Amino acid sequence: MSQINSVSNNYNKNIITTDNCKKYQKPNSGRKAAAAAAACASAPIVYRGIIELTALPYRRFYELLTDADNCEYKKVLEKVLNKTGLASKGVKIIDITENNKEVINDLINKSFSENHKKIFNQNPVLKKRLNTHIEKISNAIADGKQALHFSKINTITLNKNLYSVAAFHEMGHALNNNFSKIGKLINSLKLPFSYLAPLAFTTALFKRKKADGEKPEGWFDKATTFIKNNCGKLAFVSTLPVLADEAMASIKASKITKGVLPLEQFKKMNKFNFAAWLTYFGTTIAATAAVVTASKIADSIAAPKEIKD
Repeated sequence: MSQINSVSNNYNKNIITTDNCKKYQKPNSGRKAAAAAAACASAPIVYRGIIELTALPYRRFYELLTDADNCEYKKVLEKVLNKTGLASKGVKIIDITENNKEVINDLINKSFSENHKKIFNQNPVLKKRLNTHIEKISNAIADGKQALHFSKINTITLNKNLYSVAAFHEMGHALNNNFSKIGKLINSLKLPFSYLAPLAFTTALFKRKKADGEKPEGWFDKATTFIKNNCGKLAFVSTLPVLADEAMASIKASKITKGVLPLEQFKKMNKFNFAAWLTYFGTTIAATAAVVTASKIADSIAAPKEIKD
């Protein structure tokens, strides 16, 4: 059979002859382009739809927070920071408002390595995109819609008057970074794991589906076929370190505030943190669904067609 395959492919590279003696027509360039375009158009719709759906609980609990709640959270920030030992490690909380939001730009720059700074400074396009991203982050923090923990410089930023509820979760991240070997390991896995989702998505778009009975040839074909066949699983796995780190931070937030916060605010904080974690889980589901959708749509358009005798 291997001789038959060899002879057939030599005569016409667009024809696949499999080990079960079936013949398939490979997709042409037009079908491949149409498949990639359709997959690219559909994946963001699926992704965004799931993200918006899973963000609903977070928005609900965010709206339920009152000024009185934030006042209670704000009262105990320094007390909890000292109680956890984070203050002795040099962790500090910076209150970000509309008047000093440019501080975020300095903190992000301090978090970058010299090599990263050099790359951005030498590339105007990248630098412009970075500045736009920093501006969005700065506005979100100043508006009380986001909080950040800068692990390299042991700094937590948030608007204390509007978003102190998030401070304890960020302290949980600081505890993972300063006191937990497991936390440090999980954080070290975030970057390498994050490459899996774009790798899976790109392969799902451009890797042709194998015909029934067609076997991969060579190591590259075998590797990309494996990625193609497991693209959804790889997209799911890519977010696991983030999910684990966020869950650990929220669990620690509950532990360090138990008996410190009034019971009502303690319960609200736990519900809020769980709702926030659901947004990360939503990202996992959205990425997985988007990659699988892209793969199936591409396959439906550009799969090899059997040639009937």
